[in-house]
Amino acid sequence: MGLYNVSSINQWHKKLRSSSTLYQIIGYASAQQTPAVATYYNFIYRIVQFYTLCEELPKELHVNKTEQDVFRIHKSVARTNIDSKRKKRLAKSKMGKTVYRKNNVCDDKVKEVLKRTQAPQDFIQILNQWLLEAVVQSQEYGLLNSIHDLSLCVDGTLYPSACHRYGKKQCECSFKERCQCVRHYSDPTAGWGYSKTKNEFVFGHRLHAVVAKGDEVHDLPIQLYMNSPLMGEVPMAIEGLSRLKYSLWGKKLGSRKSIPASHFVGDLGYSYASVQQVANHYGLKTVLLLPEQLKRKESRSINIQNGIPSCKSGQVMKYHFADYRGACYRCPARVAKRSGGTFRYEIDASRCELPVMCDAESKIGPTVYVRDGSERFLKPEIERDSELFGILYKRRMAVERFFSRVKQKNKMILSRRLPILFFLLMIKAISFHVKAWDTEIWSDLI
Repeated sequence: MGLYNVSSINQWHKKLRSSSTLYQIIGYASAQQTPAVATYYNFIYRIVQFYTLCEELPKELHVNKTEQDVFRIHKSVARTNIDSKRKKRLAKSKMGKTVYRKNNVCDDKVKEVLKRTQAPQDFIQILNQWLLEAVVQSQEYGLLNSIHDLSLCVDGTLYPSACHRYGKKQCECSFKERCQCVRHYSDPTAGWGYSKTKNEFVFGHRLHAVVAKGDEVHDLPIQLYMNSPLMGEVPMAIEGLSRLKYSLWGKKLGSRKSIPASHFVGDLGYSYASVQQVANHYGLKTVLLLPEQLKRKESRSINIQNGIPSCKSGQVMKYHFADYRGACYRCPARVAKRSGGTFRYEIDASRCELPVMCDAESKIGPTVYVRDGSERFLKPEIERDSELFGILYKRRMAVERFFSRVKQKNKMILSRRLPILFFLLMIKAISFHVKAWDTEIWSDLI
C-alpha cells in the first residue's frame, strides 16, 4: 500500500481486484482470491484490542457543546473554564489558603518512565516493532550513520480525522443550530486540538515522530506515536524515548547502548529540564535551544553545582521554597526573620560580595528555580554557541520533511478510527525504508 501511495484499505482492495499483475507479487493465484475488505479490518482489530483503547480515552474528547461555529465556541468554553478556576483560586487566597499548582504532566511522566523495567506491550508498541525491523535493515545497508553520529529528530503535529468536524446533534430541539445540546462525532477516538502555528483548531489526533538523521542523504522514521490532541509533545517525547529503550534496538545491532544514537534534537517546544533529564538518562546528548526567560538567568552568570545555584558573586544561594517549578533559591544577602508569628525578609548588604548589589530594592532578590536536569540544560555537553550545535540543529528539518510527505493532500491517509489510521501510517513509514533500499540497490548496480 505504501509503495503504491494507496491511502485507504478500500482503495487497496479495488486495486488488487482490478490489477493484472499486482496480486501475483503478493502471492495469490488470481485477483479474486485476494482478501476481502473486512479481512484487513479484522486483522487490525485483533492486534489492537480496540475496546480497551476506547475505554482509556477521556469522554471529553468525543463530545463538544457548540452553537454555530464549533471552533469559536470551543475556544470560549476553554477560556470560561480557565477563568472559573482562576476565580476559585483567588477566592481561596483571599481567605488565607494559598493554593499551589500540582506537579505538571511532564514530571509525572518522568517518574513513570524511570520506574519501568519494560515497555508496555500495546498496539502502538507492536507496530513500532515492525518499523524497527525495517530500521535495522536500513542500518545494515548503510543508509544511516553509526551510533556515534546519529541524531534523533523529534516533533509533533496535529493529524486531522476524516469525520465531519461539526458533528451531529441527536436531540429533538426545534432550533438545533442554537441549542446547547451535545454533539456526537463519527470518530469516537478523535478530539479537538489547537495549532498555534496555523492559528486554527483541528479535530483529530496528535502524531509524534522520531526521525533518524546523520551525514547521509537519507532521513528515515524510527518511531511513530499517536494519541489524543490533549497530550502535549513533551510527554509524548518522554514516552517515546522510554519505549525506544526497551525495544531491543541496540541489542539487534550488537550495541551496548539501548538507544544506538548520539543526539536528541528538538525545537524550542522541547526545551525543558524534564526532557534533558530523560535524554541524558538514556545516553543521549541534547541539542535544544534556550528559551528567552532562561537567557536572562544565563546572562547573570548563575552556575549550578550539585543542584545548588550560585549567584553572580559566586556565593551559594539560599533555599526558599519548592513548588511545581522546582526548588526556589533566593539571594544570600537576604535574611529571613520571624516576628509576631510571620516571616519577613531584610536586606543585609554586608553579606553581598559585589561592589553594587543587584536588585537592591527587592526584599527577596533574584530567584532561581532548580529541578532535575536544570544543571545540564543550562550548561549542556554541546555548547549552544559552537559550530557543531548549529550543524546538528539543522538536522531537525528531517522530521518536518517526514510530516510534509505524510500529510500531502493527494496522498494523505484519512480514517475515522485511530487504530486504522495509525496502522496505515506505520505501513507508509515502512515504505519509506523500502524505497530507500531500492534506491541504494540500484545505485550499487549502476
